[in-house]
Amino acid sequence: MDIIRAPKKNYRVLKIVLWSLISLLLLVMSYLLVNRHYGQFSVQRDSLIIASVEQGDFTIRVRGSGRLLSANERWVASQVAGRVEKIYVKPGDTVQQGDILLHLENRKLVQSVETLKWQLEALTAQHKADQVALASKLLDQVLLISEAKMAYDSAKLKLEAETKLLEKGNNTISRIDYQRSQLEVTQLAKSWKNEQRRLLQMKENRSAQQNANQANRRLLANTLKRAVQDVDALQVKATLDGTVQQVPVKLGQRINIGSDLSLLSKQNELYAQLEVAESDVRQVIIGQHVNINTLNYPLTGIVSRIAPSVDQGIVLVDVDVQGELSPDARPDMSIEASITITQIDNTLFVRRPVFVKKSSTNRVYKLSDDGQFADAINVQFGQASLSEIALEAGLKRGDRVIISDSSAWRQHRTINIM
Repeated sequence: MDIIRAPKKNYRVLKIVLWSLISLLLLVMSYLLVNRHYGQFSVQRDSLIIASVEQGDFTIRVRGSGRLLSANERWVASQVAGRVEKIYVKPGDTVQQGDILLHLENRKLVQSVETLKWQLEALTAQHKADQVALASKLLDQVLLISEAKMAYDSAKLKLEAETKLLEKGNNTISRIDYQRSQLEVTQLAKSWKNEQRRLLQMKENRSAQQNANQANRRLLANTLKRAVQDVDALQVKATLDGTVQQVPVKLGQRINIGSDLSLLSKQNELYAQLEVAESDVRQVIIGQHVNINTLNYPLTGIVSRIAPSVDQGIVLVDVDVQGELSPDARPDMSIEASITITQIDNTLFVRRPVFVKKSSTNRVYKLSDDGQFADAINVQFGQASLSEIALEAGLKRGDRVIISDSSAWRQHRTINIM
């Protein structure tokens, strides 16, 4: 009698089906696992910049770059025209007030001084000669007055004697001679008075000549003094104690009056001038604290002035440097600075992701707990500082987010981090 084997065949089919289902399940699980592990997009961890959310006091600062400038800066200008013959200093040299910076040449000025000296000497000699001549004339006039008075006195005595004789009835004197004597006395009196008036006029003339001569000498002396000053100005001297910043001239160059020859500045009197973006300067006010970085030494300062105008999106902000200057501080030194705006107590913040602006809602990628994946989430940002930004919603303390450029995978909700 034959044995029925169907059940064994069914068992084998069942076993094959079972293993097929298991294999299929494993394939599905593997696919899901692989799909989850690799995500829709894979990124190398080394290419990412990852930051953690922190909580604490958040200081809002505004960045500005600029340079140190001298608070006491002065151009030395040429007072005379000339040609640059010698240059004694270079930018960076330390000078004292009165030190010679440059020497100019102008032979006409030197010759004019000599000419004016000769003219003044000649005028002085002429004045002395005129005074001697006038004194001699005055003396002659005094003698003429004396002679006129003697003649008058003599004629007067004669007239008095003749008058007495006539009164006594003495006819030895004729009436005509007596009248002649009277006329002579009158004429001699007038002559004496005229000589006296002539003396007064001569004295007044002498005084006028002296005044005119003195005025001419003063005018010539002042002209000579200015000429000497012009010659002295050929030696261009420092007007303050400080450092030479610029010498914008060359040997042999022709210089006009008023040309700038050298820029001097006080080395120990500096202030900072910062260039601040127009969007940031709205938060800046006078009196705010400033941290200044000169690469080698930190400095501090206070905002002292904010320019009223905007130039190509930039506003100039002046800062008074506080305390002692660093040894390397000098005019025109490039600096970086941060202006402290305000502080928010006990808040969440993170390093600012690329392209994220303050007071905005942006999509960022938050890492999973194991750091293998990153999911895109919406985060509401608040106030921003130099490299950090405050958080208002979407993240908590300790969360990690990608802050580098994520534009290459922005269309993926989840990425895998290799």
